[in-house]
Amino acid sequence: MGTSTQNLCAFLSSVSFEDLPKSVIQHAKLSILNALGCGINSASASPSVKARRATLPLSTSQTNTILARSERTDVQTAALLNGIAFTTADYDDTHLQTVIHPSGTVLAAVLAWGELHKKSGKDIVLAFAVGLEALLRVGIAISPGHYTIGWYVCGISNELI
Repeated sequence: MGTSTQNLCAFLSSVSFEDLPKSVIQHAKLSILNALGCGINSASASPSVKARRATLPLSTSQTNTILARSERTDVQTAALLNGIAFTTADYDDTHLQTVIHPSGTVLAAVLAWGELHKKSGKDIVLAFAVGLEALLRVGIAISPGHYTIGWYVCGISNELI
């Protein structure tokens, strides 16, 4: 038996799309649609505009889509910019036990990776479900103690917000 981290990684890396219950697949699809709606709505909001102005001149390629924009950018910048758009309005989903807004964070990374590697819809749904599982298990493990030592759920110090 390994550490908690090793056990989580072994479990997550062994899951296939066929292992997902139909209810999980359906919920994942609804969560993806919800996050996309939030992101498209916020793609022209001030945080997204400022982030694009700061990052696009530094982009190293044009492999990836920026939500609701004609510009393209590299995979890392796409994940960052789309993640900002997904979470800007705070209408994205909330995991009540940890108060984490999980879908936008995970979807930003999954979509950027999936587009770069030309992954299928099934691959995207699987990666999204596994990413949510990882994020929420870690969130449950550290919550609420991380608040008392100065950290907010998205990984920034309380002193910065």
